Amino acid sequence: MKNNEKLRKEINDILIGMGMPTNIRGYRYCIEAILMFIKNQTNEKGITVKVYPELSDKFENTVSGIERNIRYAIEYTYKKGNPDFLKKHFGLDIPIVTSTGRPTNASFISFIATQLVLQNSEPNEIKPKFLNDLNNLNDEIFEKLSRLEERVSILEKFISNKVRENKEEI
Repeated sequence: MKNNEKLRKEINDILIGMGMPTNIRGYRYCIEAILMFIKNQTNEKGITVKVYPELSDKFENTVSGIERNIRYAIEYTYKKGNPDFLKKHFGLDIPIVTSTGRPTNASFISFIATQLVLQNSEPNEIKPKFLNDLNNLNDEIFEKLSRLEERVSILEKFISNKVRENKEEI
């Protein structure tokens, strides 16, 4: 793996390439969260338990403030920036499983961190834990998409019934 400063610069370049504004707190928090994710070799669920509290202490902010600032930075980037930059940079997109049109904070952080680890590691030094986490993340995303498809199907049936009822009343 690269040293911390080279990794920090690479994360910085990715976020700027995506169009994330550098003048908002969430930008700084994203960089630190990605670095902590890599350093602690945490999984996606560990972000709220380990990374946010560490950032909270480091930046003297609340955990909810950290989460909110990161969420805002990601939302801004996906609305006004260039989220396709990730596909160009890594050859992959972050799966979007929220109705907001952006990935969750944890998905965003873990995706970039995992891709950087895979990209900057020698083939024989790739961390099995990261690969396992990546597989678990894929399984989790597939499960969420399946549940989302079920909900959409239920909603479509509900709407169809309402339309039918309205036509019968007319």
